[in-house]
Amino acid sequence: MKWKLICGIPKTSNEAKEIISMTDVPIGPDTLARSSRAGHIYAIKTKSKLYGRERSVVVYTNRERGVKEADARNEALAIVGKELDELSEKWKDKSEKHLHSKIKSILNSWSNFIDARVSRKKEGARIVWSYKKQELKLAERTDGKWLILSTDETLDANGAVNEYLEKDFIEKVFRVLKTQEEVEPVRHRLEHRVRAYLFVCMLAYRLLSVLQWKLKEASGKEDSWERADTLLQALGRVERVEVTFGNETKTWYLNVTKAITDSLKEIDMKELLKEETRLVNSLKM
Repeated sequence: MKWKLICGIPKTSNEAKEIISMTDVPIGPDTLARSSRAGHIYAIKTKSKLYGRERSVVVYTNRERGVKEADARNEALAIVGKELDELSEKWKDKSEKHLHSKIKSILNSWSNFIDARVSRKKEGARIVWSYKKQELKLAERTDGKWLILSTDETLDANGAVNEYLEKDFIEKVFRVLKTQEEVEPVRHRLEHRVRAYLFVCMLAYRLLSVLQWKLKEASGKEDSWERADTLLQALGRVERVEVTFGNETKTWYLNVTKAITDSLKEIDMKELLKEETRLVNSLKM
């Protein structure tokens, strides 16, 4: 059995940028791969040269995200243009060295989209600038579009997109393992000990998943991750007290809030923190 790879190709790659810009994703029911509150995703599978050879790749687009990216870029560039005009008026008596330094600080990460130079005239130094139309057109063709590479040829465009986007769930799992369950570097060398350590961690995550599922089933809401985290933090402050009087042992719990009680009742675990009295020989009274 061979491993199958699925990954996103960053837009910083010139090859990826060219594939994305040259691929038009049709908008229609047959290309709709996913819909959510974040927008509608359309995808198409194509063949292009990537990393030295012809490969099957998937280009997908989120139109809502694309509009936001374009609006944000246009707004930022408009502000940069205004700042350059103001600089040209206020700093015309300054040296070219000062102007170049100031221009660089204004352009910052937007230098790919703006040409700016200093022109010296009788009335003083002036800043001459213009938008790079070609770069803007290229950016427009890549707005809200991404590239996926999958070595699993059986996946169509929709399947590849959904498989790839599920990585958010996997990343969240690892984040929980490293934060809530505090998974740390393993100091064991023997394989069976490493496996045992990870088994305990995954078992803990399994229990957490059950808690999240029960909360979601009980409330019908989508905030089970947050609610489970809140409940576990509250339970972490609960203290179990056990006192023996003669042949009787009494157990009760401190710091049990109404929120904890309500949550446990909601998931049918109200008996979890129940106070009890038992005989030393474990016969319950």
